[in-house]
Amino acid sequence: MTKPLTILVVCPWYPAGPMRYISEAFERMGLNVFRVGATYNDHAGVDWKNDIVHPDLELQREFPRWDLNEFVDIATRAGHTPDILLLSEENYRTIINPTTKVPTGFWSMDGWPQNFLRGDALSPTVKYTNHARGIRAHPLKETPPGWIFMPGATAPWVHRDLAIGRNLDFCLLAAMYGYRAELSQHLADIGYAVKYGYETTSEFVKTYNRSKFTYCNVNGNGGEAKWRFWEAASCGCVNIVDEGDILLNQLGYMPNVHYVPVKIAERENGEPWPTNEMLEEALNGAINDPDCFIEMSIVAKEKSLQQDTYYHRATQILGDLGFDISSISLESRIRHDRLS
Repeated sequence: MTKPLTILVVCPWYPAGPMRYISEAFERMGLNVFRVGATYNDHAGVDWKNDIVHPDLELQREFPRWDLNEFVDIATRAGHTPDILLLSEENYRTIINPTTKVPTGFWSMDGWPQNFLRGDALSPTVKYTNHARGIRAHPLKETPPGWIFMPGATAPWVHRDLAIGRNLDFCLLAAMYGYRAELSQHLADIGYAVKYGYETTSEFVKTYNRSKFTYCNVNGNGGEAKWRFWEAASCGCVNIVDEGDILLNQLGYMPNVHYVPVKIAERENGEPWPTNEMLEEALNGAINDPDCFIEMSIVAKEKSLQQDTYYHRATQILGDLGFDISSISLESRIRHDRLS
């Protein structure tokens, strides 16, 4: 019997969510995983609670130096000799010593120029970016050479349609950023059933299951694809998305088919966001069309599960690093998630 591959997941900095989910995807596909860093249970000072905890080697986020060779050795001494190392985003100040001991994947969840430079300096085997066209403050005309666009995804064993009844018109979580709280409060003030704020993962999923629509803001130049888009979609919650999102269209998600488009304008801080009235208009049009929610909910959920789960991301990484993925059946794994 062939020994399963071992993945060393190193997460020096946020965002931990995609890294914890992809590490779980590797496990659920039958691979061994050894984790290093702040991969679980803390994000922006908020304790997710209720999440599965895999401690392995927990290091403080401000640990000044991350020697990947040392972590390969630590994992090996613990009986987890890695075949692959997957490194996540970091905070631009942390010193990271690269390794040539095992094939390495670097997955950037941010789009700052420093991060592309840092990723190049680490000389990983493959480099992935969630921000293929940069971020608002540093837009790019195209993905930097040598980088592969790989956005976040959904974890179908977590982000599931629970069929608990949708008694909310709209939700918007992680609402401390940008104009999210203002937009949500405006909808509540005009009579919509709204929930916003910050939640543990279990409540996060329940809120998406209780809600018909959510808002997914993207980079003003169409360069960012938020992983919350797929999390919401696989829970059956329909996304309202800024008009002109290039990357979602590139991935095959189309306005008025898989999501509701909303107009955007340059707000007081110079960033493109919908105004209160723009979001109200988009939600009014969608919620007053009796077939809109049902049709979009179904097609967006199915497309997300067919092509944008963390199983798909994990399989892509294995293939890009030269490992045989011919025997992996994602369809049976996802079907099991939905029925369990």
